[in-house]
Amino acid sequence: MSLRELAPHLKCSPSLLSYLLRAAQAPAADLARARMGDISTRALAAIAGTSGTRGTVRQHEAIAFERERAAFNASKTVLSWFEDEQVAEADQSQIIEKARLQLIEAQGWKEAVIQNRLDDAVCETRNAQIETSGNRPVAWFALRLALWSLRRISDDWVRNRALELAGGERSCSLASTV
Repeated sequence: MSLRELAPHLKCSPSLLSYLLRAAQAPAADLARARMGDISTRALAAIAGTSGTRGTVRQHEAIAFERERAAFNASKTVLSWFEDEQVAEADQSQIIEKARLQLIEAQGWKEAVIQNRLDDAVCETRNAQIETSGNRPVAWFALRLALWSLRRISDDWVRNRALELAGGERSCSLASTV
């Protein structure tokens, strides 16, 4: 039943019902003040509107914080991978930049990666210059990084931010050693 249909049965206006519904969302302290007659229904509805906005802002801030934290953790994983693979620090920024370029171009094979056909995607995009002697070029690491980040980080913003942070962390660690 709409407020217009309900209002005549309650012998009040639809706008009053609207205010009452909004006012019910107000903080408990303000509801108590309204019951005592210190503030009007209209003022209580306005207070409830602003407290709802603050809640929404907090939710957006929490989401932004979680995304930033996920990007930070992913960047730490990338740096750890570089360390495990013994990638020279001089090559790390090149690898990150090439991986970012490959991610931009990845629209054609992105679905294959997401559908757990990683091996197919690697075979299709593998650089012909990869040697079996263990001497892996920057392009190989960039491809692996791009594929890993596509498969493990579903949020595009988090993925880009993680690579940005990994590149920044690398340059910060270089600056601290110099």
